Amino acid sequence: MEQVYSNTRTCLIIRFTLVALLLINPVRLHAQSEVETARNYVAATIEQQKLTPADVNGLLLSSAYRSPTTGWFHVYFNQSYQSVEVYNRLMNVVLVDKQVVSLNHNFISSIDLIPRVGAFKGKITPLEALQKAVANVGIGLSSANLLETKALTTASLTDGTITQSTYLLPALSDEKIDVKLYWLPVETDQKGQKILDKLSLTWNVRFLTKDAKNGWNIHVDALSGRYSGK
Repeated sequence: MEQVYSNTRTCLIIRFTLVALLLINPVRLHAQSEVETARNYVAATIEQQKLTPADVNGLLLSSAYRSPTTGWFHVYFNQSYQSVEVYNRLMNVVLVDKQVVSLNHNFISSIDLIPRVGAFKGKITPLEALQKAVANVGIGLSSANLLETKALTTASLTDGTITQSTYLLPALSDEKIDVKLYWLPVETDQKGQKILDKLSLTWNVRFLTKDAKNGWNIHVDALSGRYSGK
């Protein structure tokens, strides 16, 4: 009797799982369709957006979702160059009934013509960037504390270049610490107007202090290890 009950329960679980998959997959496929429509629209209207092919070749999907209030579908892309994300450069595409109704962005135009500082070879490691960032904000950690640092996840390009790492450092924070490689737009002030001067390759280090009173967002130069901004 127990064996029959067990088999019946197993069959029910399998059926429920299959039903759930059938319900979820159409939603995922629908979302993929909306994202693809957004990508195609961006590619077809680059001149209208005052962009070049190089500016949108590396679109990185940030998020995609349907608004529960309006029913509109929102797709967010991050700009990238040489497969590395450009810091805080975003594009929002809105679709209604699978048709694009608006597109807004702050992408860098003609990004391949902007002077760049930094190279993938010879850069400091994300762990070194974390240590530099901690020192920059004046948080004193002993060598023993730093030895407790534990790497959780790592992301790399196809050539093996590390672009992101997540750490645990109990002496510094109770939360995960993210260290990510970015091209940081550096601006200069010319007669009261901000002008893009260059792109600097930096490690962005984010962490919440152990007392939860301070959240830090620090850029460390990927070659020199010097502080580049907060």
